[in-house]
Amino acid sequence: PKEVAGRSRALSEAATRAQLRAREDRIAEGERRVEALQQANRRLEDSARELSKLVAERDSELERALARLDGVEELVGEVLRLRGALRAAQQEGREAARERGGAPPARRGLPALPPP
Repeated sequence: PKEVAGRSRALSEAATRAQLRAREDRIAEGERRVEALQQANRRLEDSARELSKLVAERDSELERALARLDGVEELVGEVLRLRGALRAAQQEGREAARERGGAPPARRGLPALPPP
């Protein structure tokens, strides 16, 4: 009976030690996972900061492009206005030449605009 009790106690202690080792292993693995997740989180935060910088740069580039586009639109509007004024002047010139009986400006060497 003493031998059986001693073996039983030894088995029980061995089982307890095995459970403790398994628990320590699980804790260590959990700590490794936590550290890996923290590192991944830091990398994600760094990437997010870089992405934010790139977005801000692109936003600035777009703002500058839009400002240039506004300038181009103004120039196009001015060109169209001047083209209309030139056409009106050409038409007036043709009408005046007809009234005087002369040749229209295009036949006297002045270039005519293409039809609208």
